[in-house]
Amino acid sequence: MRKKAYSLIEIIASFFIMSCVLAAGIPVFINTLKHIETTNNDYKMAFFNQNIIEFYKSLPTNELNNMVQYGDIYIDFSG
Repeated sequence: MRKKAYSLIEIIASFFIMSCVLAAGIPVFINTLKHIETTNNDYKMAFFNQNIIEFYKSLPTNELNNMVQYGDIYIDFSG
């Protein structure tokens, strides 16, 4: 059985299709990386904020009131 000889048009077409697939895939890949990074930062910030709130909740009430009164902190404890 003889090997099929690919024509120049077929070779060019296959490279064109591969480059289109690659060009379409790169932005999706970059977007995915950005999304992972952003999500990770959101988790870190949420954890950090939770620790700060827990710290201020653990302070004696009069000390906390003094800090609020003199404008050192602004934290909403309702949530």
